[in-house]
Amino acid sequence: MTGLLVSVRDEAEAEIALAAGVDLIDVKEPSRGSLGAASPEVWQSVLDVCGDARPVSAALGELLSDNVNELSANAHGLKYAKVGLAGCAADRSWLQRWKACLEALPAEVAPVAVAYADAQHAVAPCAEQVLDHAIAFSCRALLLDTYQKTRGDLFAYLTHVQLQTLVTKAHSHGLLVVLGGSIGRHAIPSVRKLGADYLAVRGAVCQGRREGTIDVTLTEQFVREIESTSGFVRPRQDPREDCQKTF
Repeated sequence: MTGLLVSVRDEAEAEIALAAGVDLIDVKEPSRGSLGAASPEVWQSVLDVCGDARPVSAALGELLSDNVNELSANAHGLKYAKVGLAGCAADRSWLQRWKACLEALPAEVAPVAVAYADAQHAVAPCAEQVLDHAIAFSCRALLLDTYQKTRGDLFAYLTHVQLQTLVTKAHSHGLLVVLGGSIGRHAIPSVRKLGADYLAVRGAVCQGRREGTIDVTLTEQFVREIESTSGFVRPRQDPREDCQKTF
């Protein structure tokens, strides 16, 4: 079954996501871009809220423009961490810098590779190239996302055939696949058909745009719709007593 990942900006939003039955809590600061990093203090506050109830991941920012190595070294307690590759298509040193960033992560934190479907807008490596290096670097998962959030969703840039090829290859090498990028509820059947392990959202469950506040009703609707397309309904219980699947 495809799980739901929701990106939160603080502990209050994490509480909402937990109450709604989200499978994986991700931490980012949406005002800082697609993979805007929150502070380690915010990470810790979300970790305190989630406890053992849900796995927690975090965005570290963009490799070439943020203090990603410092953030990587301070990612203790997280299950997964990811960094954006915007601008890397024009930087010959990006592979070495990305590898160093991943190696700076604490041993218990699994790296997630990020490929921007709108690579041309991000001046980023194409998804196929990112996946090849993710396999070589022993990443645990691949996130297919969009860099710009106002020019169409994931399916505006990659066809179903292209996405299926990427998902199949990632799975064949032991990576789990997360599909994000301004995806709405209408795309849930497509995401499930592709065999994605997680659907990642923020704006679709916020009041207003992605910079708004997560809404519990919208989030619950997303959870229920994913369940209805799979024929499976989770038992409703205290999330702290129901540790869901992880990457």
